[in-house]
Amino acid sequence: MRQVGIEPVTKTKFRIYLDGQFAFVLYKSELSSCHLKDGEAVTEDQIETILSEIVLKRAKRKAMSLLQSMDRTESELRDRLLRQDFPEETVDQAVRYVKSFGYVDDRDMRRVLFFPEKDAKADGKSMQSFPERK
Repeated sequence: MRQVGIEPVTKTKFRIYLDGQFAFVLYKSELSSCHLKDGEAVTEDQIETILSEIVLKRAKRKAMSLLQSMDRTESELRDRLLRQDFPEETVDQAVRYVKSFGYVDDRDMRRVLFFPEKDAKADGKSMQSFPERK
């Protein structure tokens, strides 16, 4: 069992601490559905459920959203997710998830950034054409 600490960040966003150490962020609706209360004890099974069913799903959605707006290197994606207070292990899982679809490929990013002439269209109207995602 671990002791829960809850710190409000905004009206709807809360930092969750386990035994005094920052663990993850939950939103108000998630917090109430998990039945977490400040100062109460929580089991490891409850923590794993929260991490896998709530936090990881949100991290995957955020990663996909970040990549939808622009291509990013793996490092850029990791940094952005970590700045959003996702746990490092969750970030690793979210990055593996988007990589499994081919959405993050640092080799493609290097090719596009350093050799744009190889991606130029034959008619010369565009300097870059990004590879289709798998």
